[in-house]
Amino acid sequence: MKNKSINFYLIDFLLINVVYLILNFIREHDFIAGTFHYKFILVLNIIWVLDCIWYNKYEDPSREFWELIYMVFRSAFLMMLIITMIITIFYVKQFSRYFILTYFSILFTSEVIFILVAARRGHKFHLPRMYKSNFQWPQFSNLIIDLILMFLSIIIVHTIKNRFLMSDEISVYSTIIITGLWFFFSFWTGKFSDNKVKNIYYYFTPFLRTWILMAIVSAFIIFIINLKVYSRIMLFGPILILAIFESIIFIPKKFIKRLHDEEHGYEDFNDYSSHLKQKLLNLSKKPRIRPKKSIFYELKKKYLKDRIFLFDWIKKHIDLKWISLEQTSVLDTHTFYNVQMIDDVSKMLIINLHPTNDFGRINTYFLEVYKKLKNGGYFVGTKTSLLTNKELIYLKYPKYLAHLQYAINFIIHRVLPKINGINLFYFAITKGRNRLISLAEILGRLSYCGFRIIDFTDQKGMKFFIAQKYKTPSLDLNPSYGPIIKLKRVGPHGHYLEIYKFRTMHPYSEYIQDFIYDQNKLQKSGKIANDYRLTKWGKVLRKFWIDELPQLANLFKGDLKLVGVRALSYHYFSLYPKDVKRMRFKTRPGIFPPYYADMPETFDEIIQSERKYLKRYFKKPFITDFSYFFKILYNISFKNARSR
Repeated sequence: MKNKSINFYLIDFLLINVVYLILNFIREHDFIAGTFHYKFILVLNIIWVLDCIWYNKYEDPSREFWELIYMVFRSAFLMMLIITMIITIFYVKQFSRYFILTYFSILFTSEVIFILVAARRGHKFHLPRMYKSNFQWPQFSNLIIDLILMFLSIIIVHTIKNRFLMSDEISVYSTIIITGLWFFFSFWTGKFSDNKVKNIYYYFTPFLRTWILMAIVSAFIIFIINLKVYSRIMLFGPILILAIFESIIFIPKKFIKRLHDEEHGYEDFNDYSSHLKQKLLNLSKKPRIRPKKSIFYELKKKYLKDRIFLFDWIKKHIDLKWISLEQTSVLDTHTFYNVQMIDDVSKMLIINLHPTNDFGRINTYFLEVYKKLKNGGYFVGTKTSLLTNKELIYLKYPKYLAHLQYAINFIIHRVLPKINGINLFYFAITKGRNRLISLAEILGRLSYCGFRIIDFTDQKGMKFFIAQKYKTPSLDLNPSYGPIIKLKRVGPHGHYLEIYKFRTMHPYSEYIQDFIYDQNKLQKSGKIANDYRLTKWGKVLRKFWIDELPQLANLFKGDLKLVGVRALSYHYFSLYPKDVKRMRFKTRPGIFPPYYADMPETFDEIIQSERKYLKRYFKKPFITDFSYFFKILYNISFKNARSR
């Protein structure tokens, strides 16, 4: 095999020299006219040797025939770029652009013919894995900073050279060429990508590759368009100064960020989930002896005698006979003062019969109750039902007037409290009374404040809930609340991402996902059945993909790519098998998930769809995303693929 490989290299060596000699003979009627051609042939062969070492063109055994053709084309094209750069830098006048283009076209054609002949004789070529572009969407801020640095580099060079910016047509041409090449190669080389490497060499190489490619391609363009009067300083000066700027600013910044990520990142999903989850408390143990005065009879005969349905529901979930009278507090208040008067960590049961809607600062109220309870203690509360509020309005007013009254009531008591700035005036005027709050938001706030939801029920137009002090309050300072929300999702290498979306669920809904899942499980499609967290307008936004529009910001920041696995919450991610979790850690999520191409019906089929996509993506990333993108567009346009 090795002997055959050497023969192929010898034949290729003969091709590059023989083709040159023949073309030179046709042009000058002499094979080698002058010492210049000896020097040029020497340079040409040195470049060919380096090119062969870089691409390993003829090793055994082979893979794909067309991949080898593509490799030969890239090899010839790279040689042509380097040769034209040398001609441009040293003002070599002996060669025209037509001669150079003709030479490399014939050389490539000759190599293809040679491969075809060898293939017909049964020989197989080995093709090492081709270089994979690190193309990723760069962070928008980095792109803007680098764009400013590039224009600053151009201004510096033009000022030094001409003492005036854009002094002539050549200056305009060189600026356009450098700007276009900067834009293309900044994306193609992935110099702003967040690849996980530990050696600073790997941070430096994408920048170095960008500078070299900009230089040789700009020289090639100048040579091809035949700009005979140009300045090498104006062409290569901005690239050199840009290289200095980027070396000072971006490379140290990127390396420091990696050190920070290594310190705070998570390789293992268990480490990641422990970071996101609220810590569980050590629950109080049940006393060995029942208390002499339990709250059981006091609740039944005194506090809840007019609400026997509520008593029966509470005793169904809480063993009241083990809770003493001293460890219980029954309230009917909407002021913090009555809650604050209770001693900290003194109660096992707190019941407040006044609707939570009347508290201006609901989280503060829940956290105050949290402070008064022992670990494992219970909190029973209530809220007015949104449906009951609507029914009362339609009973009180005529139909058409009721429509208007309900819309006004909805805007004042449900929309205004959620708008930053305006909500300050709302709470100052109303003190938070009679707010319209969904059940999902109340349960989500409870979970956010460290409670576990036990159960809820609907009685006589009121929603009652039982929650247990079960975990530490969340440290998240940005729960979903406004119209545009940031959702924490599992990202590459165990770092969570903040994904932007238009809110389609009630506020704080993400904190009760485990509870909803335990209650309703998954549908066949993989979505949670009867998910009351979803709003009516949210269903419309999801149907037409409107809720996904803010993710374009994530796309420009580099958090997401166009096609890729769906960015998942911690809970959904925990349902995936280990092999898919590991593969997901190695890539960025995308806006368009692969299962919109495969159209799976069940949750297991969705996982299998992602597994298939990821395996293909790791082998051929660009081709895979390209093919999936058009399949997804077709299914959305003609097969009505929609988010639910």
